[in-house]
Amino acid sequence: MWPDNHTFLVSIGNGGVDFGVRRGGQWLLEATQRVEISNDLAALDAALSDLVSFWKALPSTGSTKKPLFPPRLRVALGSGWFDGGMLPWNPVAISGETSQAFAHGFLEASGVDLRPGDAICLNEGDYQKPRWAAAYSGEVLQSLQRFAVELGAVLDSVQPLATVVAGHYSVLVSSSAVLALYEKEAISYWHCRRGEASLLGALAFDAHSIEVADQESRQLWSRLQLRNHALLEAAQLHYLEMSSAHPHSALTKDGMVLSPLPQPATQNLPQALLLLAQSNKKAAVDPIAASHLPSVRHATALLLVIAVMASLLFGLGRVEKLKEGVDQRLALARTHQTPPPTEVLSKQDQQRIRAANVAIGQMNLPVAKLLKALQPPQDIRVAVLSVEFSPETEKGAGSSLKLNAESRSGEEMVRYAAYVAERKPIIETNLLSHEIVENDAVQPYRFKMEALWRD
Repeated sequence: MWPDNHTFLVSIGNGGVDFGVRRGGQWLLEATQRVEISNDLAALDAALSDLVSFWKALPSTGSTKKPLFPPRLRVALGSGWFDGGMLPWNPVAISGETSQAFAHGFLEASGVDLRPGDAICLNEGDYQKPRWAAAYSGEVLQSLQRFAVELGAVLDSVQPLATVVAGHYSVLVSSSAVLALYEKEAISYWHCRRGEASLLGALAFDAHSIEVADQESRQLWSRLQLRNHALLEAAQLHYLEMSSAHPHSALTKDGMVLSPLPQPATQNLPQALLLLAQSNKKAAVDPIAASHLPSVRHATALLLVIAVMASLLFGLGRVEKLKEGVDQRLALARTHQTPPPTEVLSKQDQQRIRAANVAIGQMNLPVAKLLKALQPPQDIRVAVLSVEFSPETEKGAGSSLKLNAESRSGEEMVRYAAYVAERKPIIETNLLSHEIVENDAVQPYRFKMEALWRD
C-alpha cells in the first residue's frame, strides 16, 4: 500500500493546517489539502481526523507491496502552537535532568503554563550566553502521534516554522541575524545563529485591523529593543512573508534596512510545506527523539559495528583460553609458597580510625569561606535560614553542604543558585526542592539547595 520513500508534511499555523505528501522526491499534488481551524486543541484534532479521511479516500498512488520502512511525518508549528522563554546562563544546568529542571522552574516562574506531559527543549546556545527553551503542549504532541499512527507513519520531527526557515537560508546560517516572520494574523521576531532560531517575541493580530496591529507591533519591537540591546545596534532585519496582510511600520524606523528573504517557487503549494520539504537538519528544539527510520548509511555503520564486535569476541575467547593456561601454571608454582601473614584490624580499631578521620575532617572545615560564599548580593533577595555542613568522609563521598533559604520569587531562587555556583570554594549547586509558602502574606519561595565544595 505504501511507497518506500513516502513523506507526510504538515504545517500547523494560525488559523489553518496545511497537508502535503512527497514520494520519490516529487509532490503528489492531488494529496495537498488545507483545513481552516481555530487555535485550540479540539479544532486541531478534528482537522487531523479530516486529513486522515481525505488521504485514505484518495485512489491508490503507487506500488502495492509493503515497504521496508514506514513513511515519515514531519511537522512545522506556527508561533501560536508553542511557548518558551530565554533562560539565563547557569553553569549547573548545562545538560541532562538538571537543565530540564532549571528550565521548567524558570519558565513556570516566568508565567508559562506548563502541564504534566509537556516537553521542554533547549537550543544550542553559546557558552555563558542565555539559551532559548521551547515548551510544547503534551496534548498537541499526543494528537500528532495519533495522527501519525492513523496514517501508518512514524512521527519523525516537530519543530517551530522559524527553525525551518533559519536552517534553509544561508544568510541566517552563516552569521548572527534577526528574522521577522509574518504568518497569517501573527508576527514573530527571532534571533538566528548557525541555523538555530531563538524566539524574541510574538504578536497575534486581527487582519481586519492592520492599523491597530501596526501600533501593537511597534510597541512590541520597542520592548524587545529594551530587553536586548543588540537589537538597538542591528542595522539589518531579514523578513519572510508567509501572509500578505501584516503590519510593516514597526520595522521602518531608525534607518534599519529591511531585507526580504526570497520566497520559494510556490508550485501551487504552501510556502511552509516547501520549506519543510527542503529542511533536513534536525533542530535542537525538536521534541521528537532521533529518527526511527535508519538510513542506508546508518544501517551500513551498524553492520560494521556488529562485524567488529564479533571479531573482538572471537579474539577475546582465544585470549581467555590462554589466560586459563597461564593461571593453572601459576597456581602450581604457588603451591610450594606460603604467603606471609597479614595483620587484621579488629572491628573496634576500624571504628576508632573512622571516627578519628571524621573528626579531623570537621576541624578542617573552611566554615568562614563557605559562609562568605553563601552570602547573597544586594540585588538578589534571598534569606539563608539554615546551613548543614557535611565534610568529606573516609570513603571519599565528597564535601558538601545543604541549606534552607527563602526568596521573593522563583527567578531570584534560580539566580541565587547560579551565583553561589560561581563563588569559591563552591564548585556546583543543585536545587533539591522548592515550595511557595501560602500562609505567608508575601508568599515567598522556600527552597533547599545542595552545594558541593572543594578547598
